[in-house]
Amino acid sequence: MVPLALLVASSPAAAQSLDEALATAYQTNPNLSAAEASLRRTDEGVSQALAGWRPSADLSVGGGYAADLAGTSSGSQQSTLSSSEGAVVSFDFRVRQPIYNFITPATVEQAKSNVKAERARLTATEQDVLLHATTAYLDVLRNQAILEETTRQQQQLERDLATAQHRFQLGELRNSDVAQSEASVARARSQRTVAEGNLATARAAYVQVIGRPPETLTLPPEPQGLPASQEEAVARSADAPAVIAANYARARAASDGIDISNGQQLPQFAIQGDAGAANQSILAVMTVPLARGGALDAQVRASKQLQMQREQEREAQLRQAQQEAVQAWQSYQSAKSNVDSSKAQLKSAQIAADGIRREASLGLRTVTDVLIAQQQVLDADVSLITAQRDTLLGAYQLLAADGGLTAQGLGLDVPYYNPKVHYDQARTQLWGRDVDQGK
Repeated sequence: MVPLALLVASSPAAAQSLDEALATAYQTNPNLSAAEASLRRTDEGVSQALAGWRPSADLSVGGGYAADLAGTSSGSQQSTLSSSEGAVVSFDFRVRQPIYNFITPATVEQAKSNVKAERARLTATEQDVLLHATTAYLDVLRNQAILEETTRQQQQLERDLATAQHRFQLGELRNSDVAQSEASVARARSQRTVAEGNLATARAAYVQVIGRPPETLTLPPEPQGLPASQEEAVARSADAPAVIAANYARARAASDGIDISNGQQLPQFAIQGDAGAANQSILAVMTVPLARGGALDAQVRASKQLQMQREQEREAQLRQAQQEAVQAWQSYQSAKSNVDSSKAQLKSAQIAADGIRREASLGLRTVTDVLIAQQQVLDADVSLITAQRDTLLGAYQLLAADGGLTAQGLGLDVPYYNPKVHYDQARTQLWGRDVDQGK
């Protein structure tokens, strides 16, 4: 038996490959679609920031009832009172064009940094989704193979039980031998039930990530471009992971926040025009903040603390990425070693089981010996299946650690999401409320 690898040879031509499953997840996974929508929302922040350079216009219209009272006096110290009253309508039209301020440039840069951070977060989400999809795919393969082996084990033990019962009737075996066979069959049935439950759980996880039930799956090859050593894996992790790029961009956005807070204490220059019912004016306006009860200085201090926080988060994420690269490399190497040892274990267990069965037929071995040998074969089978699954998953985890587990990096046959398209549209759009629905 070659457990998991047999699924490749026995699968029909119409089987679903891992790349096809990943392509489906890339196009339909709601977590990835939500991350794309979040990026498009962040893109709008650049347009909002650029509005600080654009003109604004307001129209105020009022209407109501008014009464004016006017008093007059004469040299004789007598006074008279006159009044006028009636409906009143007023309006004021104001246009303001910013000339320069120290807030908008930093706000625009901060918005751009936020976009970079969100793009990196989208890439991280994409890798997370594809890794979960890979895990779900391999888990279905593993649990399907284990179910096949436990079913085969149950069928073999049921045949052994029938043989034991026949030999008991002939007086060749004792009642305790039959009882041992019955217990082994019950155990095999329990193991099969557990395997069926594990497969059902794996299939449900597959649907949750990929969006449709698994068809006939095939064992994928190892991905290309894996690091050749642990040192190379760590070196790649320092540059490629999207979470590091996201933390770098967030740190830059926090630095821009300091400039914004400082800019709020500096003069702002604008041209302002007003037109009302009785007068019109156009003025050059300079606004200088004088006092805000200490709020502005507090904002500067808070922005500096946020920058320090982001810098430390970036350093922590870099260390975590390096640790995850080491862990992925070691897991991959350990799984590869387990495949070799499990193959040797399975071969030895099969040879031993065959020999014990022959000896038992000659009366040289007990029923217990046969049952133990049969269980050892199943255990070795399951170990090999699990090691093969762990090796493949470890390879894809290594790929994720250096940033290569993306639709484009894997060369999936799907249209790739291009975040620049919406960004270019949003940053210059002045009118309209319709939104991009994504891919």
